[in-house]
Amino acid sequence: VVVLKEGEYDNRAQVSAQDQPDFDSAPNNSVEAEDDQVTVAIVPISVSDLEIDKVMSVTEATVGDVVFFAIDVTNKGPSDASGVSVLDFVPEGFSYLSDDSDGDYVLSPFGDNTWTIGDIAVGETRSISIEMIVTEIEDYLTTAQVHTSVNIDPDSTPGNDVAGEDDQDSEEMFVY
Repeated sequence: VVVLKEGEYDNRAQVSAQDQPDFDSAPNNSVEAEDDQVTVAIVPISVSDLEIDKVMSVTEATVGDVVFFAIDVTNKGPSDASGVSVLDFVPEGFSYLSDDSDGDYVLSPFGDNTWTIGDIAVGETRSISIEMIVTEIEDYLTTAQVHTSVNIDPDSTPGNDVAGEDDQDSEEMFVY
């Protein structure tokens, strides 16, 4: 069975023929009150394969350089995704300058910043660019992960911090 759209479906079964007498129902008459018929409501679960890609404008920098982090989240379907947010870990050593998310990128004093996306249609990619200035000499690893989604993701789990899943991506930067 292939479910073509979201919504509730009724799955109905009924005895259509019998070779023994049944005193309280008649086969194949579509009377739901009889005990030879049952209807079960089925509500499909929304599934959205969310993938993330994090890219830095440079992999080497010096203190005082302005760098950009770009994050793309793509919904590979089969359902539109809702309740999507991204946790973007940026370690100490970077100072936030700006982003192009229209206020949906919230800074945390601990570096685990949240980008609230909301809904992503099937086949759509949502993107953000974050501008930072390098403030300390260090080797850095920054990670972005799909943090929440109302939908089930068939090949990864939002918010579980497992490297290698397609809903998490990390980048390294070396500062001299």
